[in-house]
Amino acid sequence: MLQVLKLKVDLIGHLATNSVFTKRSVDYCLADLVDKVGDAKNSSSVQETLSCLAECTSLDYIALQVSVAISRHFDSV
Repeated sequence: MLQVLKLKVDLIGHLATNSVFTKRSVDYCLADLVDKVGDAKNSSSVQETLSCLAECTSLDYIALQVSVAISRHFDSV
């Protein structure tokens, strides 16, 4: 299961760096990434992917969307 998650995260990072990745694309995958930032085995890959997403869109947009996703996560707990 961890290998599948790593491949998914790496694929998102690859697509972000090698294709047109819009804010709408970010919206579809960001919640899953934010959920896995604290995972010890995949956190470095997730952080790298978030950096790729910030380069494609903007750091301000990613920071805002990450904070919204985190607040939604804690509201549901």
